[in-house]
Amino acid sequence: MKSISALLLISLYFSVNIIAQTFIKNADFPGDARRDVISFTIGDRIYTGGGMNQTKFLKDLWEYNTTSNKWTKKNDLPSTIAIGTSVVANGICYIGLGGDGTKSLKDWWQYDEQNDNWIKKADFPGRPGFDASCVSWKNNIYAIGVSETDNNSRAEVIHNEVWQYCPATNIWSLIDKFPGKPRHSGIAVISENNLIYGFGQNESTKEQYSDMYNYDLENHSLKNIASIPSTPCQPVGTANYAGVYDNKIIMLSTDCNADVHEDYNNLYTYNISSDQWTIYKLANKIPWRLFGLSSTIANNGFTGLGYDYISDIWYRDNWKINLEQLLMSYESKIPEMGNIKVNTSNQSILVELPKDLSLDSNIMLNTLDGKKLKDVSLGDGTEVDLSYLPNNLYVWTILNKGSVIKSGSIYKYK
Repeated sequence: MKSISALLLISLYFSVNIIAQTFIKNADFPGDARRDVISFTIGDRIYTGGGMNQTKFLKDLWEYNTTSNKWTKKNDLPSTIAIGTSVVANGICYIGLGGDGTKSLKDWWQYDEQNDNWIKKADFPGRPGFDASCVSWKNNIYAIGVSETDNNSRAEVIHNEVWQYCPATNIWSLIDKFPGKPRHSGIAVISENNLIYGFGQNESTKEQYSDMYNYDLENHSLKNIASIPSTPCQPVGTANYAGVYDNKIIMLSTDCNADVHEDYNNLYTYNISSDQWTIYKLANKIPWRLFGLSSTIANNGFTGLGYDYISDIWYRDNWKINLEQLLMSYESKIPEMGNIKVNTSNQSILVELPKDLSLDSNIMLNTLDGKKLKDVSLGDGTEVDLSYLPNNLYVWTILNKGSVIKSGSIYKYK
């Protein structure tokens, strides 16, 4: 029987042409190589700049026209800024927070695209901070996970507060708090009226997180969803590219703290409807890095710049990813992955695997905080009993030859 690794090698052999059309190297960024950039998208144009190079914080801003594949220098950002946040609401960009090399910031600015200048808006009313996750929904902006450095102890302090900024009134409001451990560098995306947020890390405690949450912005309700699957040495932390396409979150260049370097080049997809993750090994053909730009326009993702802290490489490259081709090349070329069926009920998990995968696979059941409850070898079909467990949310993970290939969550209730 073929292992998932063998199937993947066959898949890669037959999909070379598709992959060549999937990852397209565009014109390099003309400024310095850098990390922790500001980046935002208006129409078919991506703006990026700021951040830091090996020696200093930066304030230059550049426009990339995705149609002409050309870069244009714009007026500078209002100050040097790195690890800031940027977001577009109703076609207008706002940036702020971050650090300028000497202090944390609470400034908030609106970009006047027509005149290429910046308009000062109401300061962020919380503590000055950096590395917040920021999204827009129904013309309002939401900022989560602001991190600050204590001026006395120099320790990092992270806040799980959810702030809303209303551009129409220029007013900030504290609306909620997320549960779980405080973090920065979290992943935040919008799907319909849901804010999906999680991952992240804490520099002070050297912890990285893999838990995920779905926050209903319409009804202000919150629920846990499936954590990102663990590699054998995981947690994950963050990703350089995260976008939504076809009701799926797609992540590349994850920071998984792995012992096996290849784990950094996996493709992670999360099906929002089924609450399940799938991992495709070695599917990222872009050199790994973090802290670069990440943008999505229609069915194309864009990523580049950033820093590979493992190999100490600074990047100024610029890539386009055809998300439709990316999913097609792996979902269609490795149908065995799509044929993994996991049906959950209040009392059990029923797993159905293709024969090519059943011999060397197992399913693990864990608590949300990572405690292992069960590890069951899988045949053509296996039922995992949950009847003895207390009511709670649990995470299941399917592995083939030690590599995680599928994961999801199950809520056991009365």
